[in-house]
Amino acid sequence: MPNDDLQGKIRLILSQVKSYSTIYKIKEGELLSKRLMKVMGKGDDATTEEVSTVVNEQVILLKILYGQGGHASDEFVKILSGEVNDVNAAVIVHTLIELGRLDAVLTIAASLKRDNIDVRRAVWSAVGEKLRREPHRFSDDDLEAIEARRTVEIPRIPRLRRSGEDSPR
Repeated sequence: MPNDDLQGKIRLILSQVKSYSTIYKIKEGELLSKRLMKVMGKGDDATTEEVSTVVNEQVILLKILYGQGGHASDEFVKILSGEVNDVNAAVIVHTLIELGRLDAVLTIAASLKRDNIDVRRAVWSAVGEKLRREPHRFSDDDLEAIEARRTVEIPRIPRLRRSGEDSPR
């Protein structure tokens, strides 16, 4: 599959992502409510299937496209990583982690400009969600790599200025 064709298909899939897209079968709020109700003795806890089943159509389609072949896996990852924005970041992060490419996610995080706060927040939020929902996908080495990247990220977070402070010159 020529790269232009692959890029076109990836862009078509990503164009369908909405900012409110659900990744898992059960949303975070519903999960917390179920767990709270269980603690209070008024219901059942969420099932493993509800917690960790990815139902996002774009994640599923990207994984299918990846598996179809006709392209180098590194080329697919490079094209997909280059399309990240604040709306589709969660879909791209979840897809890459499911494909075993946490390295690409960490490369995305490292390459984002300091002032690109919305995309950085979306990337790290998706990594956190994946860690909470599917910890079995991460090895000790993966966790160490995430922590190392996070340690580098913390100083890159822009400081918020208090009202009345002068802007930097």
